[in-house]
Amino acid sequence: MPIHSAGQGILPLPDNTRKPHLRNLLHVPSLTHNLLSVSKLTTDNSVSITFDANGFTIKDLQDHRPLLHGRLHNGLYQIKLSSDTRHTALTATKPFGHSWHSRLGHPNHSILSILANRFTEISSIPSSFCCISCNSAKSHKIVFNKNVSITTSPFELIHTDVWGPAPHCSLDGHRYYVVFIDDYTRYSWIYLMYTKQKTLSKFKLLYNLIKTQHHHTLKALRTDGGGEFTSIAFQNFL
Repeated sequence: MPIHSAGQGILPLPDNTRKPHLRNLLHVPSLTHNLLSVSKLTTDNSVSITFDANGFTIKDLQDHRPLLHGRLHNGLYQIKLSSDTRHTALTATKPFGHSWHSRLGHPNHSILSILANRFTEISSIPSSFCCISCNSAKSHKIVFNKNVSITTSPFELIHTDVWGPAPHCSLDGHRYYVVFIDDYTRYSWIYLMYTKQKTLSKFKLLYNLIKTQHHHTLKALRTDGGGEFTSIAFQNFL
């Protein structure tokens, strides 16, 4: 019988609204079994206990109703309580229609309605349901125009962008990063930052790296026009 408290508790009885109280519970970590004092149980609760060679029975003194039965094992009367096992397979909720829409490969409303009529496990989706993935996949217009510029050597064109703030800081407290991607080689550099105002200082690091380590000069920088790139200090450096 598991005991989850010290000092005072309740003896959990299966399928019974009557819960005898246990008072003055002592916590002894060295004990391998929980021991229940018969005298304390009968003193603190209106119950009677009978013992025989087969086991014991706890009864309510008010109506003489049996509250708990136990057996004799290795010289000790044991209290066996069944664990509260929930049948999750029987209590599982029926998935919503949008879940089946994703599981079945994003079929349209009519197909899912036909399946819902044939199989009770499948739920139909309302006509107002809107799938973001379906709308994006069926778009007839590309998001970005086709790139017509072709680079022939490294450092002719560098793409850059800033990401942040991150929902969680890094180990050093950074919440932003700036990425630089070489158009020709697709080689990337990522610099962590505390704020977006550090973008120019990180770009200077890359600029000097290209100049001193690779003996090249950056010819063009492509940005999204964010404020960190259009500032006067950044423009003056370029």
